[in-house]
Amino acid sequence: MRDGKQLVFVEVRFRKSALFGGSEASITAIKCQRLKAAAAAYMQTHRLTNNTAARFNVVALSGDLSRRELYSVNWIENVIVD
Repeated sequence: MRDGKQLVFVEVRFRKSALFGGSEASITAIKCQRLKAAAAAYMQTHRLTNNTAARFNVVALSGDLSRRELYSVNWIENVIVD
């Protein structure tokens, strides 16, 4: 997506419950490396220059086992900072 002139890559993570750390905890160092590699490939394929500013956001969705239809949504900007 675009935010003004900035290109924004958005990773959506979902966990049914926070029992094992939730969706935010699923963004590991390895996942960040894969996101950066995918973004670099996208930018190269679409011939975007090094002057194109980009950032990584995460939309983290988590369920609540005690309430079947209640979910939390957490939008995190600039997840990967070099």
